[in-house]
Amino acid sequence: MIGGIFKGQGLKVGTQKFRYEAGGAVYEGENVYALLEAPRGDATEAVVLAAPWINGEERLNESGVALVMALARYFKR
Repeated sequence: MIGGIFKGQGLKVGTQKFRYEAGGAVYEGENVYALLEAPRGDATEAVVLAAPWINGEERLNESGVALVMALARYFKR
């Protein structure tokens, strides 16, 4: 769903699966990322905006995800 929204904004989208163990528990999932390339840049600069889907209280991080998506749309313009 997130990837589709980024694609709709004209961004290149990719995914990255992950799995790790910490504190006796196994965590796995998939990251979604989008690339916005500067039209006149030499592709050596980068800014990373990130928001976890689930926050530290195990709740959906609605405001964080919405902020990253709004910033992506803003920077695309």
